[in-house]
Amino acid sequence: MSDSIVRTGAHLIGGDWSSQAPGGIAVSGNPARPDEPVGEFPLGDASTAAEAVTAAVEAQEAWAGAGFSSRARVLEKAAVLFDERAEELALLCTLEEGKTLPESRGEAMMSAETCRYQAGLAKTSTERIFPSNNPGETIRTVRAPLGVVGVITPWNFPLMIPVWKIAPALVSGNSVVWKPASNTPLSAVAIASVFTDAGLPPGVLNLVLGPGSMGGELVADDRVDGVTFTGSVSVGQGIRDVVTARNGRVQLELGGHNPCIVFGDADLDVAVAGVVNGAMGATGQKCTATRRIIAVGGVHDELVDRLAAAVTSLQVGDGQNPETAIGPLVSAGARAEVTEAVNQAQAEGAETIAVTEGTPDGPCYFAPTLLA
Repeated sequence: MSDSIVRTGAHLIGGDWSSQAPGGIAVSGNPARPDEPVGEFPLGDASTAAEAVTAAVEAQEAWAGAGFSSRARVLEKAAVLFDERAEELALLCTLEEGKTLPESRGEAMMSAETCRYQAGLAKTSTERIFPSNNPGETIRTVRAPLGVVGVITPWNFPLMIPVWKIAPALVSGNSVVWKPASNTPLSAVAIASVFTDAGLPPGVLNLVLGPGSMGGELVADDRVDGVTFTGSVSVGQGIRDVVTARNGRVQLELGGHNPCIVFGDADLDVAVAGVVNGAMGATGQKCTATRRIIAVGGVHDELVDRLAAAVTSLQVGDGQNPETAIGPLVSAGARAEVTEAVNQAQAEGAETIAVTEGTPDGPCYFAPTLLA
């Protein structure tokens, strides 16, 4: 394990790192090696979330007044730091979440690219001019910052999804209070450090670590003008109801149930590679994962045979191993959910066509399985 990665988590509130732990101290685990914890982090509570919102409120007006160019420079510097720290961030992502290092490196790269893209957008006009019915007049629209944005992110893309949400919020002049998933808290600390080291003023980005109930505190706080959330459908619906009831803005990215249709004239080499990557990549832990394969036009038997061969030969293991194609699931709880889903499908008549051979033992490993 690299000595440069974050091992001890902390909240970031008003520009200060805080280890206050009213909820106690928790361990960030390594799903590939459960006996080798990644580090520790403090658990906040409702008062921690409220303090972070206060800091965001106090910092937002000055940040909005700094102008697009100043805000863009911070994101440009953040992009440079994401590139410089890519290996450190990728390793931390793999240790906490379990995905392979190439997948984690892709997240670090996309984090840098997102900051560059948003910095570029900041330099373009947000105004629109429309003709008026009144002679000599025009109608001008101007976009203004929303205010304080609550960001609640999942564990499955612990680098990329937070940056997708935080970077556009910041460059638009908003301040942010971020509650990341408890499975990947140290990755969140590393991301927050990138933004602070890039010159973000105190209080503009605040990070709170702890249980899911802290996200609920952000959702219910009238001072939080908008909430962006990626996660389950049920939780997202609850967030929608609370935020809209108080006339706040809400943006949700929820679950998916994605089919792949393979037609009779398809290139099966391309189709099989696409299906396996879509279904098994990131250990299947993504809302865009392929969940159903629909074979059309007499291609069924050959497609199933090829998919079975591909699934059987996948290499499952520690994401740090360069030969690993599929890492572990994020937790023993996630493994239990997948096991239950496979058992239910089999009970409803699904036939097991192929199972990856040589999957390691361990509480977070599950052999990729093809059902028909």
